[in-house]
Amino acid sequence: MDSQQTEYILAVAELKSFSKAAQRLYVTQPSLSQYIIKTERKLGFAIFDRSVSPVSLTPEGEIFVEYAKRFKALEKNMEKEISRIKNERIVRLGAERNLTALYLTEALKAAALNNIRVVLTEDEPHTLKTLLETGALDMAAAFDDSIEISHAEIIFEDKMCLALPVNKDIPQDEELLNTSFKCGDPLLLLELVKSGAGKALIPAAAEKWAQGKAILSPAPFETKKLLVIRSSENNDAADEFYSILKKCVDDNSGSDGESV
Repeated sequence: MDSQQTEYILAVAELKSFSKAAQRLYVTQPSLSQYIIKTERKLGFAIFDRSVSPVSLTPEGEIFVEYAKRFKALEKNMEKEISRIKNERIVRLGAERNLTALYLTEALKAAALNNIRVVLTEDEPHTLKTLLETGALDMAAAFDDSIEISHAEIIFEDKMCLALPVNKDIPQDEELLNTSFKCGDPLLLLELVKSGAGKALIPAAAEKWAQGKAILSPAPFETKKLLVIRSSENNDAADEFYSILKKCVDDNSGSDGESV
């Protein structure tokens, strides 16, 4: 089955007329009739019953037309998918674990609407730095206290909250879990606080994860900076995604943090 066969046969089946189908297809009726007769001979059965008026489908023809419609739909979807891939722009983004859920969700949605496919890699900061340096990533997002790199750009500064256990008093001078566990993962820190292991600083954006795990109080003099590091290689899609990310951060900064 090819596209021309499908188009010709479906037109006759829909209009129940060779002459009307020929007009729609901008071909002569004799040439259309001959084309379909040749197709029927190849198939070994008649598609149309020409003994009645208007022309109708034979039982075999009904099956053929059903599959021809599916073929046409599949062909259309294939063309759309190929066109999308040909026009698709790809950005390879690295992000520190749990940072995506905190800050990047809206930017990822907006990127998709702008025909940018973001291939996301979530890993530890030192791994992201290596992937950037080797050209495996176009950009990476990480917290300022977890990665050291000279050409990082600060796009957001989040206020910090002190997370305390719900049912346990913690001495004021007790060391923060961030330091004692050498951990910056807010989700893990909240689980440690919930277990009664101590207190921790978490970004205000992680407040949604704290319910039932910790009591939060503002730590007004503590902030956490969100950094974006871009590869030195020029990439128009990456530049556009950076602009999208910056805009999303600006739109959502509100009172919980500051865009920079």
